[in-house]
This record gives sequence, C-alpha cells and structure tokens, in this order.
Amino acid sequence: MADEKHVAILARGRTDWNAWRRSQRSIGRDGGHGGEPDLSGANFKHANLHRCDFAGVNFSGANLCAANLNWADLREANLSGVRMNYANLVEAQLGKANLRDAQLRGASLYRSNLDNTELRRADFRDACLEDASLREANLYETDLRDASLYKTDFTGANFNSARLAGSDARGVDLRRANLTDVDLSRVNLDGASLQKANLDAVCLQGANMRNIQLGGTTLVQACLEDVTGIGAWRHHSPSYLDWDTLDSAESYPGALYRECGWSEWEIAVARLRHAGLRNHPHADLVKEALLKRAAQPIQIRPILICYGFEDREFAEACCYWFRRRGVRIRSEQCPWCESPLNFIAGEIPSDGVTLLVLSRHLSSQRLSDLDTSDPEFREHTGLRLCPVALDDSWQVLEGMRSLREVLGTIPIPDLSDWRDSMAFDVELSSLSECLGVYFP
Repeated sequence: MADEKHVAILARGRTDWNAWRRSQRSIGRDGGHGGEPDLSGANFKHANLHRCDFAGVNFSGANLCAANLNWADLREANLSGVRMNYANLVEAQLGKANLRDAQLRGASLYRSNLDNTELRRADFRDACLEDASLREANLYETDLRDASLYKTDFTGANFNSARLAGSDARGVDLRRANLTDVDLSRVNLDGASLQKANLDAVCLQGANMRNIQLGGTTLVQACLEDVTGIGAWRHHSPSYLDWDTLDSAESYPGALYRECGWSEWEIAVARLRHAGLRNHPHADLVKEALLKRAAQPIQIRPILICYGFEDREFAEACCYWFRRRGVRIRSEQCPWCESPLNFIAGEIPSDGVTLLVLSRHLSSQRLSDLDTSDPEFREHTGLRLCPVALDDSWQVLEGMRSLREVLGTIPIPDLSDWRDSMAFDVELSSLSECLGVYFP
C-alpha cells in the first residue's frame, strides 16, 4: 500500500513534490526511509501529474486512468499491474520501467521513451505510440491490437507471441526485432524496416507490406496469405525464405527469390511447387532445374564482406559480381566505434569466411583498443579472413599493427584499380577459392 506521507506530499502539487525529491537525493535518501517513494495502489485517476519526477517510484497496482503524465519522468519506476487506460504520457520518460501486466488501453504515448522497458502482457490496445522509442523492450505477449505505431522505433525489441492485428505500423523500425509467433494480420507495414528481424511462424495475413525494407530477415513458416506489396519489397541483402512461407501465398514475383539469395536452379524448383510461377509443363521445369544446378558454383561457407566508411561502392560491386554467378554473399559496414575483428566475430557463423576490405576507411581508431595479449584477441586469430586492399594505408597506420598480426603472412591482393572491370573480374575469380567457392 502507498505511504500516506508520500501521497500527501504529491497532493500539494508538482513543485513541492519535485523539490522534495531533490532534497531527498541530496542527502542520499529517497522516500524518507532509504528507499524509493511508495505510491502503490493509490488512486490518481484524472490527476494532473505532468512534469513530475517519478523516477524509481513504486506505482504497482495504482489507478492512473486518464491521468496527465505528459513529460513525466518515470524511468525505472515500478508500474506493474498499473491501470493507465486513456492516460496522457506524451514525451514521458519510461526507460527501464517495469510495466508488466499494465493496462494502457487508449493511452497516448506520443514520442515517449520506453527503451529497455519490461512490457510483458501489457495492454496497449488502441493506444498511440507514434514516434515513440521502445528499443530493446520486452513485449512478450503484449497486446497492441489496433494501436497507432507510426514511425515507432522497436529496434531489437522482443515481440514473442505479441498481438498487433489491425495496428497502423507505417514506417515502423523493427530491425533486429524478434517477431516469433506474432499476429501481424491486417497490419499496415508500409515502409517498415525489417532488416535482420526474425519472423518465425508470424501471421501476416492481409497485411500491407509495400515498400518494406529487408536484409538478413528470416521468414520461416510465416503466413503471407493475402499480403499486398510483395513486389515492392526493398532488399538490402539476401533474406531467408523457406518452403512453408512460399506455399502460404498465391504467387510471388520471380525477382523476390533472387533478392532472397535463391540461385536460378532453386527458383526453377520453386516454380515446380508454386502454381503462380508455372508457365510450362513439369517435365521441362525439372530439366531446366537440373541444368541450372549443374551450372551453379559449389559454395561451402557463408560469406561476409566487411568494409569501412565510404567503401560501400566497392562492397556492392563485389556482391553484384558474386550474386550474378549464383554465390550467396552479404555485406556489412563496420561501425565507426567498433573493431572490425569484434564486428566480424559477431556477424558471421564460426564456419564462415570474411572478405575484409582494407583501406584508410578502416581507421586506426577502430583498432587502437585491441590488446594482442588478451585471450579474446587470440580467438580472433581463428577467424577465416580473405583480405583485399584498396590502398596501402593499412600497412603504415600505427593502429593497424594488431590487424597485421592477425593477418600474418596471408597474401593480400591489391584491388586499388577495381574500377577496371577486366582487372576486377580477374582478381575476384582468383579470390573465389579462398572464399570457399568453386565454379564449374
């Protein structure tokens, strides 16, 4: 139950409450008895609490229905089981708060911050979360049906078993989100970003998926029945599409398979299974599939191209060269603040190989924090690297010393003249075996 003293202080108004919070912090105490303020179970229905400092406050089980909490600070607050239906939380700060089993039906959280919040089984039906940030939030079994999610940032969020049917998710950011077993039926996902998202067993029946952005996206046992806009998907790198997903829709544009990294022989086999892609008898398709498979290269490892700032054009040219020849490959730009070796170790499976683009854009800043005596660094020496150089700066920059130790005596081809199509073709052909690719 709520502490009556704390309720009384809050009843005096925002100015007195915030001043009291500051005074308690200044003496190393909060709540007057060494803990955070306790307002659990209290009734604040229709209360005006805007701009109040509620960081760390215990509101569990409280009634905040239709309360005004605009611009309130609720970071790390305990809001489990709280009733906040139709509350106003415009631009409120709720980072790392606990909203497990909270009721926020019809609430307005426009541009609010809920990064790293616990939202398990929370009810956001008909709520407004436009332009809000819920990065890395836990939305397990959360109810977001008919919610307004326009341009909401859900990067890295966990949606396992959540319900979003009928919501407006135009322009939503779902990169690296876990959408396993989520109901996205009738959702408007126009312009959504789904790079590296996991859509295992997701239901997208009747969803609008025009102009969505994919890349490294997983679609396994997904239901795409009556989905619109498949032909307008934008692919940044190959995604994984399985047969169950393929069978769930009436038709797919042939280009989709290529964008998902399928080889020509796999596309031919897909046409055998999928009526929407058939244009001649089965026997001819079987023969076509076998002939195309015989002409495909043998690829024994996943391949990643890791490049630095401003080397994107070269990486894209490499991807195009390999993909045109039936090789599955993806490229990723190494973040400015991260060592390329750490980045590669986290991006590719242990059996993969990396085409590492060396140039002045892999700056010394990224490598200066590498300690060659660190056991973790020694593990990097087991990475399969196939380096190429676009200039000689990597040999002279002081910060590159650690990388040179990892590379050891690995031969490093000079591709500084990569814009010469003939030289480019010759060099990449010679690199194929190093990458685990064997052409017929």
